[in-house]
Amino acid sequence: MNTLRVLHGCSFVLSLLLWIPLFAQAGQDKTVAQVSKTEIRGHVLGETAQEFLTKSNLLGRLASCRATPPKLWPESTPRCGALVAAADVGSAVIEFEVAPPTYVFEEGKLSKVWMRLGPFAENFRFLTEKYGNPAIQNQEPVLTPYGTTWQLVRAEWHMPDGAVIRAWESIVRTRPLNIAALETLTRVTSIEFSSKEEIERVKSKEARKPNPLN
Repeated sequence: MNTLRVLHGCSFVLSLLLWIPLFAQAGQDKTVAQVSKTEIRGHVLGETAQEFLTKSNLLGRLASCRATPPKLWPESTPRCGALVAAADVGSAVIEFEVAPPTYVFEEGKLSKVWMRLGPFAENFRFLTEKYGNPAIQNQEPVLTPYGTTWQLVRAEWHMPDGAVIRAWESIVRTRPLNIAALETLTRVTSIEFSSKEEIERVKSKEARKPNPLN
């Protein structure tokens, strides 16, 4: 009887050991599933060119571009050349006249989104509302052409999917239409979204760059 109990106990322990890896794998799968892609204006970093064109309702324009000789392609954005390159080659830069983002595709996927907006404070608030607090935030003193020093802000977000969002202030010189009027200095915000694959691609490229001092 004692022997049967021991055998039964061993069988239970063995069964438990066999189930543990399955539970662990299920937990890992759940964790992976919960890591959402970084989203920008209805698009996500890493989506395919086909997905981008579909979401942007550009398949009709792409078809029209394909049916038109390149010499007759319209100058309006998004340009036909960029749409065809994104769909066929997988490497392209798609720009829009009205909306500020510029979309960059590498290896058939959306790898980078860049935009320039207005004052930093307002856009920083929008960024934190959508993506949380930044991982890095600092200020950099910059000397203006008029001898004054402005503190320009830089911030960086590290996203769960490995993407990185960088936002920084810069100074833009604007000259009014009136020639006699002095030019003005304006603070603008640049925001760059880079996918994990894009960051790794840049690092790999930098690692292969020869040292100019050698």
